[in-house]
Amino acid sequence: MANFCSWCGSPLEPGARYCPECGARVLESVKVDGSADAVDPMRGFDIVDGEAIPADKTAKLDRERDPSDTDTLVLPTDNAQKRFTLEGAPKKSRTALIVCIALIVVLAAVVAVLVAAQVMGGAQSTESVQVTQLQEDSDAQNGDQAFDQAESQNDASGASQAVVQEPEREEMSDDEVFAALDGAYDRLTGYNERIGDCVSDFNNLFLARSMDDRTAAKKRADTLLSDLEQELTDLEDLRIEAASPYADDAAGVIELYGCQMGRVQSLVDAWEVDVKYDVPSQHEDEILEVLARNNEGGTNKYLTRYDELYPSAQPQRES
Repeated sequence: MANFCSWCGSPLEPGARYCPECGARVLESVKVDGSADAVDPMRGFDIVDGEAIPADKTAKLDRERDPSDTDTLVLPTDNAQKRFTLEGAPKKSRTALIVCIALIVVLAAVVAVLVAAQVMGGAQSTESVQVTQLQEDSDAQNGDQAFDQAESQNDASGASQAVVQEPEREEMSDDEVFAALDGAYDRLTGYNERIGDCVSDFNNLFLARSMDDRTAAKKRADTLLSDLEQELTDLEDLRIEAASPYADDAAGVIELYGCQMGRVQSLVDAWEVDVKYDVPSQHEDEILEVLARNNEGGTNKYLTRYDELYPSAQPQRES
């Protein structure tokens, strides 16, 4: 009996009828006409005339086989000697099987790695959460302690901290105070002229159809009001003491700037209503009503007070 499968080349056990690897039927050596010369075992594979023995022939061999003969079978032929070769036996490829096995091994390895990563990641995540919680608790505790400490320091030294945050202003001399007040008083003349221009703008343009002209006039009034507010802030920042010889002068100049601001604010309020309409002539009464809100006896009350105060409010140098 052959020692190797004629299909896949796998080793065969003695007496095997089928290949344990591929399941193919095992071909055996055949003595043609009982002549030993007709047997040509090559590489352990016996195939008649270079071709595999047909299935019907092998079945016939099985029926005619002598049970006591384990090596050869007698096959009736056409009395011609036959030779046996290996080339005619087709071999079954094992490449596909090997590739499948390799893929299964690779997939198993990948799955194992992913499972391990998931387990390790979960453990690290849990550890991270615990560490984060501990850190947050520590930070909260430290924050509370810092807050309590800061509160204690504020209670103990609140006054001293206030002094540090707002340094003392250098005290102005009497001459410096007079110069500041006198300059502010002189600038009132220029502001009075600008107010007159804004009043003229309003009288000439508040019923105009041109939105651009009315908007430009309103912008000039807004700018003038902003400049007056800055002047008043600068005067108040002087912080002239009540004991100063120029305390009354300071109060008078400050009131004059307040009057000028009141006059301009009336114009700005009227312009706010005016520029809402494309045809302001249809809303003339509404616009003028806003302008007249600060009137007393037909005259703006701020203008009346300004005219009363201005002549006597000029600062006088103390000797």
